[in-house]
Amino acid sequence: MKVTQSKLLNRRLRVALNEQPELSVLRARLLAIGGIEIVAPASKDLDVADLLQSGGLFCEPVVMKLGEGRHVETQRGFGSGRARNLEQSVLAMR
Repeated sequence: MKVTQSKLLNRRLRVALNEQPELSVLRARLLAIGGIEIVAPASKDLDVADLLQSGGLFCEPVVMKLGEGRHVETQRGFGSGRARNLEQSVLAMR
Protein backbone atom coordinates (compact mmCIF):
# COMPACT_ATOMS: atom_id res chain seq x y z
CA MET A 1 0.00 0.00 0.00
CA LYS A 2 1.29 3.43 -0.89
CA VAL A 3 1.94 5.98 1.87
CA THR A 4 -0.75 8.30 0.50
CA GLN A 5 -3.31 5.48 0.56
CA SER A 6 -2.34 4.56 4.10
CA LYS A 7 -2.66 8.16 5.28
CA LEU A 8 -6.08 8.47 3.65
CA LEU A 9 -7.35 5.25 5.25
CA ASN A 10 -5.94 6.21 8.65
CA ARG A 11 -7.58 9.63 8.48
CA ARG A 12 -10.88 8.08 7.42
CA LEU A 13 -10.64 5.61 10.32
CA ARG A 14 -9.97 8.38 12.86
CA VAL A 15 -13.03 10.30 11.61
CA ALA A 16 -15.22 7.18 11.72
CA LEU A 17 -14.08 6.29 15.26
CA ASN A 18 -14.82 9.84 16.38
CA GLU A 19 -18.29 9.83 14.79
CA GLN A 20 -19.18 6.28 15.85
CA PRO A 21 -17.28 5.37 19.07
CA GLU A 22 -18.68 1.83 19.19
CA LEU A 23 -16.52 1.07 16.13
CA SER A 24 -13.52 1.17 18.47
CA VAL A 25 -14.96 -1.75 20.45
CA LEU A 26 -15.58 -3.74 17.26
CA ARG A 27 -12.12 -2.83 15.99
CA ALA A 28 -10.50 -4.08 19.21
CA ARG A 29 -12.39 -7.38 19.00
CA LEU A 30 -11.44 -7.93 15.37
CA LEU A 31 -7.78 -7.09 15.93
CA ALA A 32 -7.71 -9.43 18.96
CA ILE A 33 -8.65 -12.40 16.77
CA GLY A 34 -5.88 -11.77 14.29
CA GLY A 35 -6.87 -8.85 12.13
CA ILE A 36 -4.37 -6.28 10.95
CA GLU A 37 -6.67 -3.25 10.74
CA ILE A 38 -10.20 -2.37 9.78
CA VAL A 39 -11.30 -0.20 6.90
CA ALA A 40 -13.67 2.49 8.06
CA PRO A 41 -17.14 2.41 6.58
CA ALA A 42 -17.97 5.18 4.13
CA SER A 43 -20.88 6.23 6.34
CA LYS A 44 -22.32 5.27 9.70
CA ASP A 45 -22.54 1.49 9.94
CA LEU A 46 -25.95 0.61 11.34
CA ASP A 47 -24.92 -3.01 11.99
CA VAL A 48 -22.16 -2.32 14.53
CA ALA A 49 -24.45 -2.61 17.55
CA ASP A 50 -25.83 -5.94 16.29
CA LEU A 51 -22.33 -7.25 15.65
CA LEU A 52 -21.22 -6.29 19.14
CA GLN A 53 -24.29 -7.87 20.70
CA SER A 54 -24.72 -11.00 18.59
CA GLY A 55 -21.48 -11.49 16.71
CA GLY A 56 -19.26 -14.37 17.62
CA LEU A 57 -16.33 -16.47 16.55
CA PHE A 58 -16.68 -19.81 14.89
CA CYS A 59 -14.18 -22.12 13.27
CA GLU A 60 -16.27 -23.88 10.69
CA PRO A 61 -15.81 -24.20 6.96
CA VAL A 62 -16.80 -21.06 5.12
CA VAL A 63 -19.26 -21.42 2.26
CA MET A 64 -19.54 -18.47 -0.05
CA LYS A 65 -22.33 -17.75 -2.46
CA LEU A 66 -21.65 -15.03 -4.99
CA GLY A 67 -24.11 -12.20 -4.96
CA GLU A 68 -24.64 -9.78 -7.75
CA GLY A 69 -23.83 -6.22 -8.62
CA ARG A 70 -20.75 -4.24 -7.73
CA HIS A 71 -19.57 -6.55 -4.92
CA VAL A 72 -19.11 -9.63 -7.11
CA GLU A 73 -15.44 -8.87 -7.87
CA THR A 74 -14.73 -8.38 -4.15
CA GLN A 75 -16.46 -11.66 -3.42
CA ARG A 76 -14.42 -13.45 -6.07
CA GLY A 77 -11.22 -12.17 -4.46
CA PHE A 78 -12.51 -13.28 -1.08
CA GLY A 79 -13.20 -16.76 -2.38
CA SER A 80 -9.80 -17.09 -4.00
CA GLY A 81 -8.00 -17.05 -0.67
CA ARG A 82 -6.85 -13.44 -0.71
CA ALA A 83 -8.68 -12.74 2.55
CA ARG A 84 -6.40 -13.10 5.56
CA ASN A 85 -7.10 -15.34 8.51
CA LEU A 86 -10.52 -16.30 7.20
CA GLU A 87 -10.09 -20.01 7.73
CA GLN A 88 -9.04 -19.46 11.34
CA SER A 89 -11.71 -17.07 12.50
CA VAL A 90 -14.79 -15.44 11.13
CA LEU A 91 -17.06 -12.95 12.82
CA ALA A 92 -20.61 -14.25 12.48
CA MET A 93 -23.54 -11.93 12.00
CA ARG A 94 -27.17 -12.71 12.69
